[in-house]
Amino acid sequence: MSDEIPFHIQEKIIKSFPVRSLLQFRTVSKAWKSLIDSSDFIAAHSVTQPQHLLLSDPTIVEITQFHKTSYHCEAKVYTVSSGKWRNLSNNLPSKPFRIFSPQVVVDKFIYWCAFDPITRDNMLTYHNLIMSFDMTNDNFGVIDLPDSLRCLSPTQLCISKLRESLVMLDYHRFLKRFCDVWMMENGVKKSFTKKFTVEAPYWSRKITPLGFRKSGQPIMELENDHEFFQQSELVVYEPYPKRFDYLEIYGTTETFSVHSYMETLVLIE
Repeated sequence: MSDEIPFHIQEKIIKSFPVRSLLQFRTVSKAWKSLIDSSDFIAAHSVTQPQHLLLSDPTIVEITQFHKTSYHCEAKVYTVSSGKWRNLSNNLPSKPFRIFSPQVVVDKFIYWCAFDPITRDNMLTYHNLIMSFDMTNDNFGVIDLPDSLRCLSPTQLCISKLRESLVMLDYHRFLKRFCDVWMMENGVKKSFTKKFTVEAPYWSRKITPLGFRKSGQPIMELENDHEFFQQSELVVYEPYPKRFDYLEIYGTTETFSVHSYMETLVLIE
């Protein structure tokens, strides 16, 4: 861009470009790099380019679980702006719980599947729930599940995300060829509705949802029922009219993973 153009005009023009272009522009000159790296520019760009997610202070939450000692947990959080860890153990729910992977981020909240171990008649049972962490105030919370999901084995459940809604996947314990998809309606806690059930085709012995497209279709791994080796195929399931779209992507069983991403202007040196 010509040096004859005043720098404040250059800045207005640069703000109109998407994130990917801005990352390339950082190599044009020291002045442009300093501008694009500045917190004021990043904040202003988030306003002019609202389709991009701005997380100006990336956060890491670490939860240590001592499940051999009454399921005691400790937690701490790290933010890039502070450059240090803060202990949050006094902020945890009072009752014992255990969380398990994966986690889902929806609207500045982190969610995990969890269970509260309960002893009945000297036998250990489970009370499934969802743990939440509010990144705006460092508070943990608990979301109860419907009765039909609350007392299942924790290995049957997996948390996921459909657009900006929280989703719970229920794998049938003895029939791995089936999976129920439950969604929390309109962000209302404790209000889960079963949307549909996925049944694997006759030739597959196991189905594993990996994530969802923006349009709502689950991306799934189908395990082939082969006599000599285990191989899986990546497919997209269309709930209506209940059909699979085969992507012709193959691999070893239980090695697939699906992740969503959004371009950001967070720059960490």
